[in-house]
Amino acid sequence: MADLLIRDLKPATHELLRRRAEASGRSIQAEVHSILDSATRASDVDAARQLADQIAARLSGRPHPDSADLVREVRDR
Repeated sequence: MADLLIRDLKPATHELLRRRAEASGRSIQAEVHSILDSATRASDVDAARQLADQIAARLSGRPHPDSADLVREVRDR
C-alpha cells in the first residue's frame, strides 16, 4: 500500500479532522481514508455524468419511442 504525507496542514484543519474522527469513532487516519475514498468515488460519478451528457447530446433531436410502449408490444406477441 502507498503512504501519503501531508505537509503544512493548518492546525484548524487538523483539529476539525480530529473532531470529525472522534464523532465517527475512528482514528484520524481512518477518517482521512474515508474522506479520500469518498472524494475519489465522487470523481468517478462525475466522469459517468459527463459521459451521459455526451451521449444525450449525440441523441438530441432524434425521436425516442416510449419504452413502456415497446414492452407492451413485446408482451402482446
